[in-house]
Parts: sequence; C-alpha cells; structure tokens
Amino acid sequence: MSPPATRIMALARVWLRQIAVLSQKEIKQLLRDRALFIYTVYIFTANIIIAAGGASNELRDSAVRVHDADQSLASRDLIYRFQQPRFRLAGEVGSAAEALRLLDQGEAQMILEVPSGFAESLRRQQVVHVQALIDTSQANTGYLASSYAARIVARYSEDWAERNIIRAGGDPRQMPAIRNELRVWYNPGLNDKWFNTI
Repeated sequence: MSPPATRIMALARVWLRQIAVLSQKEIKQLLRDRALFIYTVYIFTANIIIAAGGASNELRDSAVRVHDADQSLASRDLIYRFQQPRFRLAGEVGSAAEALRLLDQGEAQMILEVPSGFAESLRRQQVVHVQALIDTSQANTGYLASSYAARIVARYSEDWAERNIIRAGGDPRQMPAIRNELRVWYNPGLNDKWFNTI
C-alpha cells in the first residue's frame, strides 16, 4: 500500500473509533434518561403509526341535509350537485330550527339552506345567498366540506352565467377565461397516506 493510502486508512480508523466512543456515550445517556428514552421511542414508532392511520385528508360520504325553501327546478339543480363520493344527500328538513338540531346531534355534517325566491332572483340576475352550516367538531373534515361546497356553488354560478350568455345570443367559448391546469407529479393518485410520515 502506498504511503498516502496508509495515511487515509489510519485516519479512517481513528474516525471510526471516535464515532464508536461517541455512539456508546449517547446510548448510555439515552438509557439513563427515562423521559428522553420514552420520547425517542414514541417519535420513531408510535407517532409514525398514529400519523399513518390518523385523520384522512379526503372528504368521503359527508351527510348533507337540505332546507329548500324555494322548491324550484333551479334549487333542485344546485342541491343534486352535492353527490358521491364527497357528499351524501341524507334528506330534507322542514325548518331551519330542525336543521340546527340535526347538526347539533351529529346527524348531518352539513346543512344546505336555499332561500325562497332563489330561482326568481337568478332569473332577474340578482345576487342570491345560499347558506351552508357545517359541523366543524372535526376541523379537517369541516374545512374540506366547506371548501368543496364553495366549489360546487361557484361551478353552479358559472353554469348559470353561461346559460344567460347563450340566451342573450352570445357564445360562452368566445368569452375570456383563465384555466388552471393542475399537474401532480409526485403521488398522482393523491393518496393522502403517502404524504404522512411513513
């Protein structure tokens, strides 16, 4: 072996000996400190298992109760957009008080309230307010339900505006538009467990 190679080997042996001594010292310290030992075991085992099986980042089969005060074709069109896999229409309620009671009892994740005069206001191209009451006792699913509901209502609004343009003799394809094209390169199936610490 050449002198430079011998010197490198000697330095490597010294370095490995230092690493071994330092590792022994850290293991002894860890075993003496019970709180640190329990915390380390938790972080590298239990925490990973809990995170992998924890709350989902997906909204599935969220129960929606409807209070439709308008009972029109336009209100039905909006209501029936709350479909699987995100939402499940769990029935109608007769009053706002009953809707709140069902929400408080956990029999619905969301209450959708469509006001009377909904279709007429849309026909006159007036602003219409639809209310969604959401149970956020589970913050993550509550936020997701709110977000998806806002998207559904926004899409309904776009469709209604497009119909009005067609009725007025315009071509919606000629209107300026911004298109958001989302591409997921990592985890294209959006499996939320892949994003957890496993």
